[in-house]
Amino acid sequence: MKYLLLSCIALSLLSCETVSEKAKSTVNKTGEVVAKTSSEFVEGVSKGVAESLQPSVEIDSALTAAGIGMGKILVASSNDASDNILSVYFVFEKNVKRTITVKLFDGSGVEFRRQTVALKGAPNEAYYVDIVFDKRVNIDAKTKVSIK
Repeated sequence: MKYLLLSCIALSLLSCETVSEKAKSTVNKTGEVVAKTSSEFVEGVSKGVAESLQPSVEIDSALTAAGIGMGKILVASSNDASDNILSVYFVFEKNVKRTITVKLFDGSGVEFRRQTVALKGAPNEAYYVDIVFDKRVNIDAKTKVSIK
């Protein structure tokens, strides 16, 4: 009888430990899924916010035909202004040496600044060009950029 009682107690303890381990494993797996989902959500929100804050940029088809393309666009601030620097990553497919004009338009389509920039590039060359506007300019999500 004593052995039977000890056997039942030992079996109960072992089964409790197994249930405990399964519960712990389930909690860990659930935590992993929640963490992964949360990080994907945060990444998606961050990407959406970053895209919604970028101005729309249009490059003229004549520039594209001349072998000038563009990649990433960044907006930055100078020391004494807010969001007045437009950094454009230009990609060159042909030898290029020309002056371009960058125009900024507000949400209503009214031009509020233009700047000319000299470009020089060779095939398979690419680099950022910082177009610095005066401190009164604020490039935001409603700004339309035209590059001609």
